[in-house]
Amino acid sequence: MKERFIKIYDTTLRDGAQTPGLTLTTGNKLKIAQKLADLGFHYIEGGWPGANPTDSEFFKRIKQEVDLNNSTLAAFGMTGRIGIKAEDDEGLQTLLNSQTGLITIFGKSWMDHVKYALKTTGTKNLDTIFRTVEFLRKSGRDVFYDAEHFFDGYKSNPNYALEAIRAAKMGGARVVILCDTNGGSIPEFIYKTTKHVKEAFPKLPLGIHVHNDGGLATVNTLAAVQAGASQVQGTVNGVGERAGNVDLCIFMPTAEFKYGFKTGIDLTRINELSDYVAKHNGFPVPTNAPYRKGSLTHKGGVHVSAQERGATYEHIDPRLVGISSHFEHSDQGGGANIISMAQKHGLKLDKGDPKVKILVDKMKQKQILGDAQELLLLNEVLCLKDIEFTVLPSSKTETSKIEGAKALIDVSIEGKIFHAQASGNGGLNAYDIALRAALSEKYPEVFEIKLVDYRVVLPPLEELGTDALVEVYVELSADGNNWTSRTRNVDQQLASQDALVEGYQYFLLKNAHE
Repeated sequence: MKERFIKIYDTTLRDGAQTPGLTLTTGNKLKIAQKLADLGFHYIEGGWPGANPTDSEFFKRIKQEVDLNNSTLAAFGMTGRIGIKAEDDEGLQTLLNSQTGLITIFGKSWMDHVKYALKTTGTKNLDTIFRTVEFLRKSGRDVFYDAEHFFDGYKSNPNYALEAIRAAKMGGARVVILCDTNGGSIPEFIYKTTKHVKEAFPKLPLGIHVHNDGGLATVNTLAAVQAGASQVQGTVNGVGERAGNVDLCIFMPTAEFKYGFKTGIDLTRINELSDYVAKHNGFPVPTNAPYRKGSLTHKGGVHVSAQERGATYEHIDPRLVGISSHFEHSDQGGGANIISMAQKHGLKLDKGDPKVKILVDKMKQKQILGDAQELLLLNEVLCLKDIEFTVLPSSKTETSKIEGAKALIDVSIEGKIFHAQASGNGGLNAYDIALRAALSEKYPEVFEIKLVDYRVVLPPLEELGTDALVEVYVELSADGNNWTSRTRNVDQQLASQDALVEGYQYFLLKNAHE
């Protein structure tokens, strides 16, 4: 079978920015663009020049602030206005002024939109498509044409939808992208229609752009590729209008590892990209999303035991997407979880050791464990080393509207009391600053610790109440090593403080053990 190569066109910075509740600053867009270029994305759609100040500034700054490497930057816009000469159209001139070598234009393919949105005739719309593309090509730009609502238009009037493509092709469009703008098509229809278009225009490269309103974005995109599409448009983490676009972090591994299609993009960094974009757009990704760490985490004791013996519960080698197998130890675990936990932290335990049973019982009581809680649990039963420090009950945090947040920390280290106080940007920040200051008297290396991630996980809706347990998840880093700390409390502030304290205890205990 001949190897198929797919070019990936990312629209996170434009279509993804239309996600309800999501706002991207120009600075964030520039950072994401650099990350996309670093991973080798073929096309990066930067936005719609002139549509808003953020996008206009983005195109002014990107050439000086982003090394695109081999990626091609695209500006996005619409066909010219009906009845206005292309050379006189302000919108088209703004696109040219963006100074990108590639411009992506969208136009109407559905007669209902031509009649009711543009309020014009089918013939005039086709003429506008042709003249817009022709003008941009004569101005020295490559042009991709997004056939908006193509699949709805094809279902309603296939001949007109094809004529819209013909107009773009005759104008000089390099690629025509078939868009399932409403996101409601099914894969059989996507495949059949894309195949028909490919047969009608065999030499014209086709792309696919789908939304996820029916939950079929990935399978619809795959159907189009199987039918002949050679370009895929989508977003990182599936952000986008309404239910979002196809998630490239799911599509690309599936296309490559399941179907054999090649993208040329470094998929070992796909989780890194996903996390980076989530950090900069404020939309977290479920940890159990496909190809994410949680989807390759084993919690049940039977699964852990089998996985340890090579009987895999994983559909791919996690290293292909830059992660490793992970065992979560909880109230559903057993002896196999404890053995695995010990191995993870460089310790050896025999299954027949009576301490395994003690550890299992304590693990079931705790229910949730991060890396820190695992090592502290092992240390509690196996007596590896005395805990390096204890935060005394006299410690407190106060927050007022006038004076802000202040923390007073008392810690006991080897029987000696150390005091520190600090102000901060919120109670947790003040607590963290004071805690580090107190610990640094004995352990200056705590200043090497960086907070990588901080999340508050609310309980299920039916359990919500003023007495509900709140889970806090933190990820910390030092010396190139990352570790997690997970705690629960009815008080979010106390849960957060506990997560930090136990995260620091892990760091000092790990260093002492090694």
